[in-house]
Amino acid sequence: MDNLALVLRKQGKYEASEEMYQRALELREKVLGPEHPDVLISMNNLAGVLRHQGKYEAAEEMHFIMRVLPGYFGLPTRIPQPRCKFR
Repeated sequence: MDNLALVLRKQGKYEASEEMYQRALELREKVLGPEHPDVLISMNNLAGVLRHQGKYEAAEEMHFIMRVLPGYFGLPTRIPQPRCKFR
């Protein structure tokens, strides 16, 4: 599913790609469990296509979950750092 979603994304068919990535995420969570690291890959893929569509808030939320909750996935916890310094 991820491969098909990637092809759709490369073709600029972002809505179809988003749907396919969402289905892949749901299936991975169901089959592998929400704590499996491959679920993070699906979350990242979905966030990328959301960003390409200009759905920045949804993409940001997905990336925030990936950064703040990796301990939930058995990975080291990492607190998000701002990309730029404010003066």
